[in-house]
This record gives sequence, structure tokens and C-alpha cells, in this order.
Amino acid sequence: MSKKSDHGKHNKDLCDIIPNSHNDWIITTAFYAFFRYIDHALFPLVHNGVTYNSIEEWHVSLKPSSRSPHESRKISVNYYLNHQYPNFKHLFSSCMNARYVEYVVADR
Repeated sequence: MSKKSDHGKHNKDLCDIIPNSHNDWIITTAFYAFFRYIDHALFPLVHNGVTYNSIEEWHVSLKPSSRSPHESRKISVNYYLNHQYPNFKHLFSSCMNARYVEYVVADR
């Protein structure tokens, strides 16, 4: 396993033990686990003959530079892992809502 996938597993393991009374943190740790696995699947990334070894390198190469690393990751998932994009977009939106808008998240 790589450091990214190890980190993803670490986050998933935490996600699995968080009590349902903390759904905001279940969503947040699920999102961060997923994006570590996405990074593992994407990188190293070869684009136009240039190899990018991390989301940080890829992010710097994208313009405008004001874009966040999360937005750069979203672009790369949409382009290179399109089949995962709906899942990524849903988790991203759910996480941003749980962290910054409404931390009380109902059970499904």
C-alpha cells in the first residue's frame, strides 16, 4: 500500500467507529478517506507529457492559481476518473455542508 491509501484506510477506520450521534464527522472522515484513495488512484498522473506526483504538483500547474486543491482534485476526478465523479461530488457537497453550514446531519 502507498502512504495515500494507508491514510485513506486510517480515515475509513475512524469513520467506521464514529457513533451515529456524530454524523457530521462520519461524512467528513468518509470524504477524506475517499479523497486519499482518489489521490492514490490518480497519481502519478501524466498530462500532456508531464508527470505530476501529487495533487499539490497538479494543483500548482492548473490555472487560475486561486482555485483550491479540493477544486483541482474535483477537476481531475471528473476528467480522469469520471465514473467516480458523481460519488466524489456528492461526498464533497455533503462534507462542505456538514462542516460549514449545518453540522446536524440526519440519519439515512
